[in-house]
Amino acid sequence: MMEIMEQPKYARVAKSFVTEDRSQTMFLLRMVEARRDKLRLEVVDDLRSITRKHGFTPALVGGIYYLQGRLAKLVASSLVTGLFWLNLLFIVIAWIVARSIRGAIAMIATLTLVPLCMLGGIGWLHVPMDVISAPATNVCIGIAIDSMIHLVFGVRRAQRDGKKGWPAWIAAREEQWRGIVYSDVIFAAGFAIFVLSNFPPTQRFGLVVLAGLIVDILANLFVLPLLGGAPLRRSDREK
Repeated sequence: MMEIMEQPKYARVAKSFVTEDRSQTMFLLRMVEARRDKLRLEVVDDLRSITRKHGFTPALVGGIYYLQGRLAKLVASSLVTGLFWLNLLFIVIAWIVARSIRGAIAMIATLTLVPLCMLGGIGWLHVPMDVISAPATNVCIGIAIDSMIHLVFGVRRAQRDGKKGWPAWIAAREEQWRGIVYSDVIFAAGFAIFVLSNFPPTQRFGLVVLAGLIVDILANLFVLPLLGGAPLRRSDREK
């Protein structure tokens, strides 16, 4: 049968699937994605196990399905690695800008809240993450850092004017809230263009950025002042 299928009148179709020494063959599988509950690479590993179970040795696994699995793994690892190094760098920046332990901790905690809310919402809503939409988190973190630095500088100016603690944060927020809100709205208007795209990954990128900018505004105007300047003891509140 193999010799017959190697004849020219059959377009030598057998040579596309079996080597000349008959030691290796190629199987083409059509993967059904509708009811998949495992990662693609885990499915590929299951296929390898089934092949070995029946006495065969898988020499090579390829195709779009496997490449999608590899790409998804790389996107996830790069996202985690990028956020880790970005937060590590921000620890130094927060200490330089805040010049106090509580202020630095407040900035770090507030910044950590941004990716946690974004990635948590993405996972809760089962929004796919791909190469295009994954950088949305880093974009929002950069914008949040900019607003955060301006707010903390406003606190330091208020402290130089004689205000301490919570009143200094209130004064800084009254000074900076318009700039923070207006700049984020401008960024949101720019990235909202991607929502109008017909390409789903680009749409997701725009929507994730818009959601992240809302988190940025709330975190910088409410969470950061509370963590950085709210009275911790009753005696401080009475003062």
